[in-house]
Amino acid sequence: MNLREVVRVWGYADNFELELTHKGGTKWETYVPPETKDGMYAVEIHAINRSGEKSYWNGVLYMCNGVCHLEIKPCAYQLLIKPRCTHTKQNLLFERGADTMCNNKAMTFFVGEKKLVSATVTPVNPDEVVVVISSEYKLTRGEETIESGPCEIKGADITALIETDEVGVYDLEISAQVGREKYINKIKVIVKE
Repeated sequence: MNLREVVRVWGYADNFELELTHKGGTKWETYVPPETKDGMYAVEIHAINRSGEKSYWNGVLYMCNGVCHLEIKPCAYQLLIKPRCTHTKQNLLFERGADTMCNNKAMTFFVGEKKLVSATVTPVNPDEVVVVISSEYKLTRGEETIESGPCEIKGADITALIETDEVGVYDLEISAQVGREKYINKIKVIVKE
């Protein structure tokens, strides 16, 4: 997640709801009442950027001299939905160029068409090896889940077979578990006649 493009940060510290205020650059700030029992907060923090990518952190923060400080640094990995898709139609596999069917913001389907949608987890440090433990996809329209399931994993590459039966605009969310971290990315799916 690009920290400079974050538009909202929120969460909880024990039973206190948090809505962080942007202080410029990558700095966000909030205040919570002092924890006088044990000096600890069970914390969860959520962030979302302009592209709809979400990030999540949870853990325990300890109060020291009346101050808690949490610095969120850029993730070690990124989950990228690749702009090329392999289409399946009448049991024939073929590829269409990224410029005609897919781009970084949306993919176009035709009613009844199946596509293998690819994603990859890339490390920020190119010498690091990526081990994806699990991966799932979810296709939604509004609040309704149309289909979901596990993705196929080969190293750092992930694929999901997506099929659409109705004209409309959908959201495709792909998630990947790498170690204790979960990475999520979304892309629009536009279905035409």
